[in-house]
Amino acid sequence: MDVLDARKKTGKGRKVGSTVTKRLLTGIARCGNCGSGLASAIYQRSTPSYQRYGYYYLCRVAGGGCGKLSRSGPPVDDYVQEILLSHLKTQARDVTPAKPEGPELEAAKAKLRQIESDKVEARRLRASDELSLSEFAREVRRLEDKEQEVKELASLLSVTPARAGSVAARIVREWDSYTVDMRRAEIARSMEAVVISKAGKGGAQRGRFRPELLEIVWR
Repeated sequence: MDVLDARKKTGKGRKVGSTVTKRLLTGIARCGNCGSGLASAIYQRSTPSYQRYGYYYLCRVAGGGCGKLSRSGPPVDDYVQEILLSHLKTQARDVTPAKPEGPELEAAKAKLRQIESDKVEARRLRASDELSLSEFAREVRRLEDKEQEVKELASLLSVTPARAGSVAARIVREWDSYTVDMRRAEIARSMEAVVISKAGKGGAQRGRFRPELLEIVWR
């Protein structure tokens, strides 16, 4: 923590060396020309662009990019959030009735019942001195590891459309209270990337947002 704190130096726009990402799509948005992740920067203060937008995304040569693309940040952020929330609302609505448990989930639950039974038997054998302390400890550890493995499998098998729809509805409902980091996490969970294409000479600098230049790559 001391090393990380020592790297934080106040600069224009954001802290140089900070571990905090201020912008919604830094690294998620990608250059349609070279594919590099976009960084963010503050417009020069006192300019109309700064007054209107504040910051922009850009492809940095220093970051391995081509340096040939930039786009005002807020309109892109607003559009991507609108698309994501629309997608989540659809998930929340399109909930089909849950299907009966499949054979894989039934088998996992049977394994969990057997593991619990084996743990009871191990405790009985230890109480009657039929297992040494070291043998008992090894057996309980083995059973607990197996139990955790099966529980994780059962959890994955239990993700039904109804459960997914409930999660989507909660995200939509609580979105306004989310921090930038929380929003970034949800965007990254649903989207592989947001690819921004070049607008042509002066095409993106005339105050007109062009959503057709953005492509959402869904996971």
